[in-house]
Amino acid sequence: VISLGRNCYREATPETIKTLTDGGFGPYPSYALSIASTDVSWLVLDLGQVYDSIYAVAVYGIGHSGETGKYYLIFDDDTTNGWGEKSDSVSMDESYFYFENLNKSARYVRIELSKMSGMGIGYCREISVFKKN
Repeated sequence: VISLGRNCYREATPETIKTLTDGGFGPYPSYALSIASTDVSWLVLDLGQVYDSIYAVAVYGIGHSGETGKYYLIFDDDTTNGWGEKSDSVSMDESYFYFENLNKSARYVRIELSKMSGMGIGYCREISVFKKN
């Protein structure tokens, strides 16, 4: 697990969120990051450096408000010129999902909602990123 203790950020606020990467997987709702704003369409995990051979990403206890759609997974080494291509996706009906066999290189891992009005990430418990040897 290369994400343990790393910084996470969410749209609409500059604060760092450490509980999403502490490996706690605690009980909802007391442990989940609660997001009151409805305009949060993404969460970003900063791994602190570029890692090669990112194998898997697990997202646990995530939920949204509004319509259904997809959560997209996006990787990037440097976000100064925008974000890379969407790597994978899963239905927003899932509160736990796991992407594997990725073989990606990145410093930043982004979980993003599909673009639909009246939607927002409402809470999340944990984001974990795994690297192959």
